[in-house]
Amino acid sequence: MRLRLCSMALVASFVFSACSSSAIGGSSVPTTPVVPVVGPGTYIKHVIVIVQENRSFDNLFYCFPGSDCPPTAPMADPKNLSHVTQVKLHSAKFTNGDIDHDWSIAIANWNQGKMDGFARNTFGPVGGGAPIGDFAYEYIDHKDVKPYWDMATQYTLLDRMFPDMFGPSFTAHLSLIAGTTAISNKWAEIDTPTYTPWSCDSVAGGGSNPTVLVQRVAVGAPGYLVPHYNQGVNPCFTQFNTMADVLDAKGVSWRYYAPQINDAGGGIWSEFGAIKKVRYGPDWANVITPQTTVLTDIKNGTLRDMSWVVPDMLDSDHPSSYSNKGPSWVATVVNTVGQSKYWKDTAIIVVWDDWGGWYDHIKPPQVDYDGLGIRVPALIISPYAQRHKVLHTQYQFGSILHFIEDVFSTGTLGYRDASSTSLTGAFDFTQKPNTFKPFPVPENFNYFMHRKPSFQPPDQD
Repeated sequence: MRLRLCSMALVASFVFSACSSSAIGGSSVPTTPVVPVVGPGTYIKHVIVIVQENRSFDNLFYCFPGSDCPPTAPMADPKNLSHVTQVKLHSAKFTNGDIDHDWSIAIANWNQGKMDGFARNTFGPVGGGAPIGDFAYEYIDHKDVKPYWDMATQYTLLDRMFPDMFGPSFTAHLSLIAGTTAISNKWAEIDTPTYTPWSCDSVAGGGSNPTVLVQRVAVGAPGYLVPHYNQGVNPCFTQFNTMADVLDAKGVSWRYYAPQINDAGGGIWSEFGAIKKVRYGPDWANVITPQTTVLTDIKNGTLRDMSWVVPDMLDSDHPSSYSNKGPSWVATVVNTVGQSKYWKDTAIIVVWDDWGGWYDHIKPPQVDYDGLGIRVPALIISPYAQRHKVLHTQYQFGSILHFIEDVFSTGTLGYRDASSTSLTGAFDFTQKPNTFKPFPVPENFNYFMHRKPSFQPPDQD
Protein backbone atom coordinates (compact mmCIF):
# COMPACT_ATOMS: atom_id res chain seq x y z
CA MET A 1 0.00 0.00 0.00
CA ARG A 2 1.37 3.37 -1.02
CA LEU A 3 2.72 5.44 1.82
CA ARG A 4 0.63 8.47 2.74
CA LEU A 5 1.98 11.99 2.81
CA CYS A 6 1.41 12.39 6.51
CA SER A 7 3.55 9.42 7.42
CA MET A 8 7.07 9.71 8.70
CA ALA A 9 8.14 7.13 6.13
CA LEU A 10 7.20 9.39 3.27
CA VAL A 11 8.98 12.31 4.86
CA ALA A 12 12.05 10.12 5.04
CA SER A 13 11.67 9.08 1.41
CA PHE A 14 11.56 12.72 0.28
CA VAL A 15 14.65 13.54 2.30
CA PHE A 16 16.42 10.55 0.81
CA SER A 17 15.44 11.47 -2.73
CA ALA A 18 16.57 15.05 -2.20
CA CYS A 19 19.98 13.91 -0.95
CA SER A 20 20.32 11.47 -3.81
CA SER A 21 19.28 13.92 -6.50
CA SER A 22 21.84 16.53 -5.53
CA ALA A 23 24.58 14.20 -6.68
CA ILE A 24 23.12 13.52 -10.11
CA GLY A 25 25.03 15.35 -12.80
CA GLY A 26 26.81 17.55 -10.27
CA SER A 27 23.98 20.03 -9.66
CA SER A 28 25.42 23.37 -8.64
CA VAL A 29 22.32 24.62 -6.75
CA PRO A 30 20.99 21.86 -4.48
CA THR A 31 17.29 22.00 -3.79
CA THR A 32 15.04 20.06 -1.46
CA PRO A 33 11.45 19.02 -2.16
CA VAL A 34 8.89 20.62 0.13
CA VAL A 35 7.00 18.00 2.13
CA PRO A 36 3.39 19.10 2.72
CA VAL A 37 1.71 18.48 6.07
CA VAL A 38 -1.45 17.32 4.29
CA GLY A 39 -2.03 15.75 0.89
CA PRO A 40 -1.97 17.87 -2.30
CA GLY A 41 -5.65 17.15 -2.91
CA THR A 42 -6.42 19.66 -0.15
CA TYR A 43 -5.13 22.41 -2.46
CA ILE A 44 -5.23 20.95 -5.99
CA LYS A 45 -8.55 19.95 -7.55
CA HIS A 46 -7.54 19.97 -11.23
CA VAL A 47 -4.43 18.58 -12.93
CA ILE A 48 -3.52 19.34 -16.54
CA VAL A 49 -0.63 17.53 -18.24
CA ILE A 50 0.40 19.34 -21.44
CA VAL A 51 2.52 17.06 -23.60
CA GLN A 52 4.93 18.48 -26.15
CA GLU A 53 7.19 16.64 -28.55
CA ASN A 54 10.79 15.64 -29.01
CA ARG A 55 13.16 18.00 -27.26
CA SER A 56 15.95 17.39 -24.78
CA PHE A 57 16.53 19.69 -21.84
CA ASP A 58 19.72 21.11 -23.34
CA ASN A 59 17.95 21.71 -26.65
CA LEU A 60 15.35 24.03 -25.07
CA PHE A 61 16.88 25.26 -21.80
CA TYR A 62 20.63 25.32 -22.44
CA CYS A 63 22.27 27.57 -19.84
CA PHE A 64 18.99 28.53 -18.19
CA PRO A 65 19.95 30.37 -14.96
CA GLY A 66 20.29 27.92 -12.11
CA SER A 67 20.78 24.87 -14.35
CA ASP A 68 23.99 23.21 -15.51
CA CYS A 69 25.78 24.93 -18.40
CA PRO A 70 28.63 22.82 -19.79
CA PRO A 71 30.85 24.84 -22.16
CA THR A 72 31.47 21.86 -24.46
CA ALA A 73 30.03 18.45 -25.23
CA PRO A 74 31.68 15.11 -26.11
CA MET A 75 31.08 13.84 -29.65
CA ALA A 76 32.24 10.38 -30.71
CA ASP A 77 33.16 9.93 -34.37
CA PRO A 78 30.47 7.62 -35.85
CA LYS A 79 33.17 5.79 -37.82
CA ASN A 80 35.51 5.48 -34.87
CA LEU A 81 33.68 5.64 -31.55
CA SER A 82 36.93 5.67 -29.59
CA HIS A 83 37.77 9.04 -31.15
CA VAL A 84 35.93 11.65 -29.07
CA THR A 85 36.20 15.40 -29.56
CA GLN A 86 34.71 18.29 -27.62
CA VAL A 87 32.28 20.53 -29.51
CA LYS A 88 30.30 23.63 -28.59
CA LEU A 89 26.53 23.65 -28.76
CA HIS A 90 25.29 26.03 -31.43
CA SER A 91 22.11 28.08 -31.71
CA ALA A 92 19.38 27.03 -34.18
CA LYS A 93 15.74 27.65 -35.09
CA PHE A 94 12.71 25.43 -34.46
CA THR A 95 12.46 24.89 -38.22
CA ASN A 96 15.96 23.48 -38.58
CA GLY A 97 15.00 19.90 -39.58
CA ASP A 98 14.27 16.45 -38.15
CA ILE A 99 16.60 13.68 -37.04
CA ASP A 100 15.92 10.06 -36.19
CA HIS A 101 15.20 9.01 -32.61
CA ASP A 102 14.01 5.42 -32.27
CA TRP A 103 14.97 3.04 -29.46
CA SER A 104 18.25 1.98 -31.06
CA ILE A 105 19.26 5.60 -31.61
CA ALA A 106 18.50 6.38 -27.96
CA ILE A 107 20.82 3.58 -26.89
CA ALA A 108 23.48 4.82 -29.33
CA ASN A 109 23.19 8.41 -28.08
CA TRP A 110 23.39 7.26 -24.46
CA ASN A 111 26.38 5.00 -25.26
CA GLN A 112 26.58 3.32 -21.85
CA GLY A 113 26.27 6.65 -20.10
CA LYS A 114 29.03 8.44 -21.99
CA MET A 115 26.43 10.71 -23.65
CA ASP A 116 28.64 11.10 -26.71
CA GLY A 117 26.81 9.15 -29.44
CA PHE A 118 24.56 11.89 -30.86
CA ALA A 119 26.56 12.29 -34.08
CA ARG A 120 25.39 8.79 -35.08
CA ASN A 121 21.84 9.99 -35.82
CA THR A 122 20.72 10.51 -39.41
CA PHE A 123 18.42 13.10 -40.92
CA GLY A 124 14.71 12.32 -41.04
CA PRO A 125 13.55 8.75 -40.40
CA VAL A 126 15.80 5.96 -39.21
CA GLY A 127 18.31 5.05 -41.90
CA GLY A 128 17.66 8.35 -43.63
CA GLY A 129 21.25 8.92 -44.71
CA ALA A 130 24.76 9.44 -43.44
CA PRO A 131 25.45 10.32 -39.80
CA ILE A 132 24.68 13.95 -39.02
CA GLY A 133 27.85 14.95 -37.20
CA ASP A 134 27.35 17.86 -34.80
CA PHE A 135 23.84 18.74 -36.06
CA ALA A 136 22.26 17.28 -32.90
CA TYR A 137 24.50 19.44 -30.74
CA GLU A 138 22.30 22.48 -30.94
CA TYR A 139 19.97 24.49 -28.76
CA ILE A 140 16.95 26.49 -29.87
CA ASP A 141 17.51 30.23 -30.01
CA HIS A 142 16.29 31.63 -26.72
CA LYS A 143 14.12 34.20 -28.49
CA ASP A 144 12.18 31.36 -30.17
CA VAL A 145 11.39 29.72 -26.84
CA LYS A 146 10.77 32.88 -24.85
CA PRO A 147 7.31 31.77 -23.58
CA TYR A 148 8.91 28.59 -22.18
CA TRP A 149 11.70 30.57 -20.53
CA ASP A 150 9.18 33.07 -19.14
CA MET A 151 7.16 30.25 -17.56
CA ALA A 152 10.29 28.62 -16.17
CA THR A 153 11.46 31.96 -14.73
CA GLN A 154 8.13 32.70 -13.05
CA TYR A 155 7.37 29.20 -11.77
CA THR A 156 9.23 25.86 -11.44
CA LEU A 157 11.59 24.23 -13.90
CA LEU A 158 12.55 20.58 -13.34
CA ASP A 159 16.00 19.89 -14.73
CA ARG A 160 16.13 16.22 -13.77
CA MET A 161 13.02 14.85 -15.49
CA PHE A 162 13.60 11.57 -17.32
CA PRO A 163 11.29 9.43 -19.46
CA ASP A 164 10.65 6.07 -17.86
CA MET A 165 12.37 4.30 -20.75
CA PHE A 166 14.55 4.75 -23.78
CA GLY A 167 12.54 5.16 -26.95
CA PRO A 168 10.36 7.45 -29.06
CA SER A 169 6.92 9.03 -28.69
CA PHE A 170 4.67 5.97 -28.71
CA THR A 171 6.29 4.42 -25.67
CA ALA A 172 6.55 7.80 -23.97
CA HIS A 173 2.86 8.58 -24.40
CA LEU A 174 2.03 5.07 -23.20
CA SER A 175 4.08 5.66 -20.08
CA LEU A 176 2.25 8.95 -19.45
CA ILE A 177 -1.10 7.13 -19.14
CA ALA A 178 -0.02 3.69 -17.92
CA GLY A 179 3.36 3.91 -16.23
CA THR A 180 4.58 0.83 -18.10
CA THR A 181 5.17 -0.65 -21.54
CA ALA A 182 5.66 -4.23 -20.32
CA ILE A 183 3.23 -6.71 -21.86
CA SER A 184 4.48 -9.74 -19.93
CA ASN A 185 7.27 -10.71 -17.57
CA LYS A 186 9.44 -11.31 -20.64
CA TRP A 187 8.50 -8.70 -23.23
CA ALA A 188 8.10 -4.94 -23.31
CA GLU A 189 7.08 -2.61 -26.11
CA ILE A 190 10.00 -0.30 -26.92
CA ASP A 191 9.37 1.36 -30.26
CA THR A 192 6.90 2.72 -32.79
CA PRO A 193 4.06 0.73 -34.40
CA THR A 194 4.54 0.01 -38.08
CA TYR A 195 1.06 1.16 -38.97
CA THR A 196 -0.92 4.30 -38.28
CA PRO A 197 -2.95 5.22 -36.40
CA TRP A 198 -1.09 4.01 -33.32
CA SER A 199 -4.16 2.33 -31.91
CA CYS A 200 -6.62 -0.53 -32.01
CA ASP A 201 -7.84 1.03 -35.26
CA SER A 202 -4.70 -0.17 -37.05
CA VAL A 203 -5.55 -3.71 -35.95
CA ALA A 204 -9.12 -3.35 -37.22
CA GLY A 205 -7.65 -2.11 -40.50
CA GLY A 206 -5.68 -5.30 -40.97
CA GLY A 207 -2.27 -4.21 -39.69
CA SER A 208 0.10 -6.90 -38.47
CA ASN A 209 3.38 -6.96 -36.56
CA PRO A 210 3.03 -3.25 -35.81
CA THR A 211 5.35 -2.95 -32.83
CA VAL A 212 8.92 -3.77 -31.87
CA LEU A 213 9.78 -5.60 -28.67
CA VAL A 214 12.79 -6.09 -26.46
CA GLN A 215 13.32 -9.11 -24.24
CA ARG A 216 12.87 -8.21 -20.60
CA VAL A 217 15.39 -9.07 -17.89
CA ALA A 218 14.82 -9.28 -14.15
CA VAL A 219 12.99 -6.30 -12.69
CA GLY A 220 15.44 -3.91 -11.05
CA ALA A 221 18.42 -5.26 -12.97
CA PRO A 222 20.06 -3.09 -15.65
CA GLY A 223 20.61 -4.79 -18.97
CA TYR A 224 20.05 -4.10 -22.65
CA LEU A 225 19.35 -7.03 -24.91
CA VAL A 226 19.12 -7.06 -28.69
CA PRO A 227 15.61 -6.03 -29.85
CA HIS A 228 13.60 -8.84 -31.38
CA TYR A 229 12.37 -7.10 -34.50
CA ASN A 230 10.68 -10.28 -35.70
CA GLN A 231 8.44 -10.27 -32.64
CA GLY A 232 5.38 -8.07 -32.70
CA VAL A 233 2.22 -7.31 -30.81
CA ASN A 234 -0.75 -5.29 -31.97
CA PRO A 235 -1.11 -1.81 -30.40
CA CYS A 236 -4.38 -2.72 -28.73
CA PHE A 237 -3.26 -3.49 -25.21
CA THR A 238 -5.05 -5.51 -22.56
CA GLN A 239 -1.98 -6.50 -20.56
CA PHE A 240 -1.98 -3.66 -18.02
CA ASN A 241 -4.21 -1.09 -16.37
CA THR A 242 -4.01 2.65 -17.04
CA MET A 243 -4.87 5.86 -15.27
CA ALA A 244 -8.37 5.51 -16.72
CA ASP A 245 -8.91 2.55 -14.40
CA VAL A 246 -7.82 4.26 -11.18
CA LEU A 247 -9.53 7.56 -12.04
CA ASP A 248 -12.79 5.83 -12.96
CA ALA A 249 -12.73 3.71 -9.80
CA LYS A 250 -12.47 6.85 -7.68
CA GLY A 251 -15.09 8.78 -9.67
CA VAL A 252 -12.55 11.33 -10.95
CA SER A 253 -13.63 12.96 -14.21
CA TRP A 254 -11.07 13.15 -16.99
CA ARG A 255 -10.50 14.06 -20.61
CA TYR A 256 -7.72 13.47 -23.09
CA TYR A 257 -7.64 16.33 -25.62
CA ALA A 258 -6.12 15.12 -28.88
CA PRO A 259 -5.84 16.26 -32.51
CA GLN A 260 -7.90 14.77 -35.30
CA ILE A 261 -5.63 13.04 -37.82
CA ASN A 262 -7.90 12.81 -40.84
CA ASP A 263 -10.64 15.05 -42.21
CA ALA A 264 -13.18 12.20 -42.26
CA GLY A 265 -13.46 12.50 -38.49
CA GLY A 266 -12.50 8.91 -37.71
CA GLY A 267 -8.93 9.27 -36.51
CA ILE A 268 -7.80 10.70 -33.19
CA TRP A 269 -4.14 10.81 -32.16
CA SER A 270 -4.50 9.56 -28.60
CA GLU A 271 -2.53 6.92 -26.75
CA PHE A 272 -5.79 5.77 -25.16
CA GLY A 273 -6.71 4.52 -28.63
CA ALA A 274 -4.19 1.72 -28.01
CA ILE A 275 -5.96 0.63 -24.82
CA LYS A 276 -8.68 -1.83 -25.85
CA LYS A 277 -11.07 -1.27 -22.93
CA VAL A 278 -10.94 2.49 -23.54
CA ARG A 279 -11.10 2.43 -27.33
CA TYR A 280 -14.13 0.12 -27.36
CA GLY A 281 -15.72 1.18 -24.09
CA PRO A 282 -17.60 4.13 -22.61
CA ASP A 283 -14.35 5.91 -21.68
CA TRP A 284 -13.73 6.65 -25.37
CA ALA A 285 -16.18 9.54 -24.89
CA ASN A 286 -13.49 11.13 -22.71
CA VAL A 287 -11.08 11.31 -25.65
CA ILE A 288 -11.90 14.67 -27.22
CA THR A 289 -11.01 16.24 -30.55
CA PRO A 290 -10.09 18.85 -31.58
CA GLN A 291 -7.54 19.51 -28.88
CA THR A 292 -8.56 23.19 -28.80
CA THR A 293 -11.70 22.04 -26.96
CA VAL A 294 -9.63 22.34 -23.80
CA LEU A 295 -9.65 26.11 -24.28
CA THR A 296 -13.43 26.31 -24.55
CA ASP A 297 -13.92 23.85 -21.67
CA ILE A 298 -11.85 26.16 -19.47
CA LYS A 299 -13.74 29.24 -20.69
CA ASN A 300 -17.12 27.57 -20.27
CA GLY A 301 -16.40 26.16 -16.82
CA THR A 302 -16.59 22.51 -17.94
CA LEU A 303 -12.99 21.45 -17.37
CA ARG A 304 -12.68 17.94 -15.94
CA ASP A 305 -10.66 17.05 -12.86
CA MET A 306 -7.83 15.45 -14.87
CA SER A 307 -6.75 16.47 -18.38
CA TRP A 308 -4.08 15.46 -20.87
CA VAL A 309 -3.48 17.91 -23.74
CA VAL A 310 -1.69 16.94 -26.98
CA PRO A 311 -0.92 19.47 -29.75
CA ASP A 312 -1.88 19.58 -33.40
CA MET A 313 1.09 18.93 -35.67
CA LEU A 314 1.18 22.66 -36.47
CA ASP A 315 1.76 23.39 -32.78
CA SER A 316 4.07 20.49 -32.05
CA ASP A 317 7.69 21.07 -31.09
CA HIS A 318 8.53 18.01 -33.19
CA PRO A 319 11.14 19.15 -35.74
CA SER A 320 9.20 17.59 -38.62
CA SER A 321 6.40 20.11 -37.99
CA TYR A 322 8.75 22.91 -39.15
CA SER A 323 6.74 25.16 -36.84
CA ASN A 324 7.59 27.59 -34.05
CA LYS A 325 4.01 27.77 -32.71
CA GLY A 326 4.53 25.27 -29.87
CA PRO A 327 5.53 27.79 -27.19
CA SER A 328 2.52 29.96 -28.04
CA TRP A 329 0.18 26.95 -27.89
CA VAL A 330 1.39 25.87 -24.46
CA ALA A 331 1.35 29.42 -23.10
CA THR A 332 -2.18 29.94 -24.47
CA VAL A 333 -3.46 26.91 -22.54
CA VAL A 334 -1.68 28.22 -19.43
CA ASN A 335 -3.02 31.76 -19.93
CA THR A 336 -6.55 30.47 -20.41
CA VAL A 337 -6.35 28.56 -17.11
CA GLY A 338 -4.66 31.46 -15.35
CA GLN A 339 -7.43 33.87 -16.32
CA SER A 340 -10.22 31.49 -15.31
CA LYS A 341 -11.88 30.32 -12.10
CA TYR A 342 -9.70 27.19 -12.27
CA TRP A 343 -6.39 28.93 -11.54
CA LYS A 344 -6.84 28.85 -7.76
CA ASP A 345 -6.75 25.04 -7.54
CA THR A 346 -4.99 23.80 -10.69
CA ALA A 347 -1.59 22.22 -11.27
CA ILE A 348 -0.28 22.41 -14.83
CA ILE A 349 2.58 20.09 -15.76
CA VAL A 350 4.28 20.72 -19.11
CA VAL A 351 6.50 17.87 -20.30
CA TRP A 352 8.23 16.87 -23.52
CA ASP A 353 7.66 13.23 -24.44
CA ASP A 354 11.18 12.30 -25.57
CA TRP A 355 14.55 13.81 -26.37
CA GLY A 356 14.01 13.74 -30.16
CA GLY A 357 17.62 12.82 -30.91
CA TRP A 358 19.01 16.11 -29.58
CA TYR A 359 22.09 16.28 -27.38
CA ASP A 360 21.76 16.25 -23.61
CA HIS A 361 24.69 16.12 -21.25
CA ILE A 362 23.12 14.49 -18.16
CA LYS A 363 23.61 10.75 -17.80
CA PRO A 364 20.19 9.25 -17.05
CA PRO A 365 20.06 6.95 -14.00
CA GLN A 366 19.56 3.31 -14.92
CA VAL A 367 16.96 1.61 -12.75
CA ASP A 368 16.17 -1.52 -14.76
CA TYR A 369 16.28 -3.15 -18.20
CA ASP A 370 14.41 -0.25 -19.83
CA GLY A 371 15.87 3.02 -18.61
CA LEU A 372 15.55 5.76 -17.46
CA GLY A 373 15.70 7.48 -20.82
CA ILE A 374 17.41 10.67 -21.99
CA ARG A 375 16.47 13.81 -20.05
CA VAL A 376 13.64 16.12 -21.13
CA PRO A 377 12.38 19.44 -19.73
CA ALA A 378 9.37 19.79 -17.45
CA LEU A 379 7.58 22.81 -16.01
CA ILE A 380 5.19 23.16 -13.07
CA ILE A 381 2.79 26.10 -13.21
CA SER A 382 0.36 26.56 -10.35
CA PRO A 383 -0.58 28.89 -7.53
CA TYR A 384 1.49 26.50 -5.42
CA ALA A 385 4.44 26.04 -7.77
CA GLN A 386 7.69 27.13 -6.17
CA ARG A 387 8.54 30.59 -7.44
CA HIS A 388 11.56 31.25 -9.63
CA LYS A 389 12.92 27.79 -8.87
CA VAL A 390 15.03 25.23 -10.71
CA LEU A 391 14.64 21.87 -8.97
CA HIS A 392 17.35 19.24 -9.38
CA THR A 393 15.43 16.40 -7.75
CA GLN A 394 15.35 13.23 -9.86
CA TYR A 395 11.89 12.77 -11.36
CA GLN A 396 10.52 10.55 -14.12
CA PHE A 397 7.25 10.18 -16.00
CA GLY A 398 6.02 7.86 -13.28
CA SER A 399 6.42 10.82 -10.89
CA ILE A 400 3.66 12.61 -12.80
CA LEU A 401 1.29 9.66 -12.39
CA HIS A 402 2.29 9.35 -8.73
CA PHE A 403 1.34 13.01 -8.21
CA ILE A 404 -2.04 12.52 -9.93
CA GLU A 405 -2.68 9.57 -7.63
CA ASP A 406 -1.71 11.71 -4.62
CA VAL A 407 -4.05 14.54 -5.64
CA PHE A 408 -7.09 12.35 -6.22
CA SER A 409 -6.29 9.64 -3.63
CA THR A 410 -6.80 6.93 -6.23
CA GLY A 411 -4.31 4.34 -5.07
CA THR A 412 -1.46 3.19 -7.28
CA LEU A 413 -1.26 1.41 -10.60
CA GLY A 414 1.77 -0.38 -9.20
CA TYR A 415 4.09 0.31 -12.14
CA ARG A 416 6.58 3.15 -12.56
CA ASP A 417 4.23 5.38 -10.59
CA ALA A 418 4.80 3.30 -7.47
CA SER A 419 8.59 3.23 -7.75
CA SER A 420 9.15 6.92 -8.54
CA THR A 421 9.25 10.04 -6.39
CA SER A 422 5.97 11.96 -6.56
CA LEU A 423 5.97 15.48 -7.97
CA THR A 424 4.16 16.50 -4.79
CA GLY A 425 7.48 17.60 -3.30
CA ALA A 426 7.98 20.07 -6.16
CA PHE A 427 5.10 22.20 -4.87
CA ASP A 428 5.05 24.49 -1.85
CA PHE A 429 1.62 24.43 -0.22
CA THR A 430 2.84 26.60 2.65
CA GLN A 431 3.43 29.65 0.47
CA LYS A 432 0.96 32.40 -0.39
CA PRO A 433 -0.62 31.28 -3.69
CA ASN A 434 0.91 32.84 -6.81
CA THR A 435 -1.09 35.58 -8.52
CA PHE A 436 -1.32 34.81 -12.22
CA LYS A 437 0.06 37.22 -14.81
CA PRO A 438 -0.55 36.31 -18.49
CA PHE A 439 2.45 35.44 -20.60
CA PRO A 440 2.88 37.46 -23.79
CA VAL A 441 2.71 35.25 -26.90
CA PRO A 442 2.95 35.83 -30.67
CA GLU A 443 -0.24 33.75 -31.19
CA ASN A 444 -3.11 33.65 -28.73
CA PHE A 445 -6.53 32.14 -27.99
CA ASN A 446 -8.24 33.54 -31.10
CA TYR A 447 -5.46 32.33 -33.37
CA PHE A 448 -5.68 28.73 -32.20
CA MET A 449 -9.48 28.67 -32.13
CA HIS A 450 -9.82 29.90 -35.72
CA ARG A 451 -6.90 28.21 -37.47
CA LYS A 452 -7.78 25.11 -39.47
CA PRO A 453 -6.36 21.82 -38.15
CA SER A 454 -3.57 20.06 -40.01
CA PHE A 455 -5.20 16.57 -39.77
CA GLN A 456 -1.64 15.27 -39.35
CA PRO A 457 -0.23 13.46 -36.29
CA PRO A 458 2.07 15.65 -34.21
CA ASP A 459 4.61 12.82 -34.28
CA GLN A 460 5.05 9.67 -36.34
CA ASP A 461 8.13 8.21 -34.67
